[in-house]
Amino acid sequence: MKFENNFFGFNDYGTIFTDIMIEPKEVPSPQNSTVPAPQHNTHQRYDQIDWERSLWDKEVLVMSDPGSAIENALTRLSAHFEALSIIDQARSAIRCAKYADGLKSIFVMDLDTLPSDGDAVPKLLHLRRANPGLTTIIVSSHFHHNDTTLDRRAIADCSLRMPISDSELLRGMGLACRNTNLRLKGEFFS
Repeated sequence: MKFENNFFGFNDYGTIFTDIMIEPKEVPSPQNSTVPAPQHNTHQRYDQIDWERSLWDKEVLVMSDPGSAIENALTRLSAHFEALSIIDQARSAIRCAKYADGLKSIFVMDLDTLPSDGDAVPKLLHLRRANPGLTTIIVSSHFHHNDTTLDRRAIADCSLRMPISDSELLRGMGLACRNTNLRLKGEFFS
């Protein structure tokens, strides 16, 4: 190891840095070596991601009735988010979600709290057109199972069946954020 200007200091973020030069080692090429080249895995499988840590900078906006199962679950998990706002009026919740920062926000809509007049889909389509970067999750006790694919991408990034465990809710929220990124990139595989 070769040292030059053995200087230590702090950058603007408080991280210690040093001005150390390290002699590069010779890396064997695949043509002249029997040793396999090092693998640099920059991607993680979705089931290996720490969902609790991936949501810490998200603002979660919830449209649900007071005391609902999704409100109680998200309140228990609120330490995992930057902020949690619960709105019980559909019109106000949609308006807030429409103007939320799409890259930092997650909108959770409890379909069980809406009247059964079938106006949830038009509201969600309008919201998707108004704020395409917003991660949208719909929850209902009428769903048969959790759907974390992009099949419902026109209205939501994830559909979760209620009741749901805290760990499954965190996982679903993380997958919804992943689906938002894939949707915005135009990658529609499941």
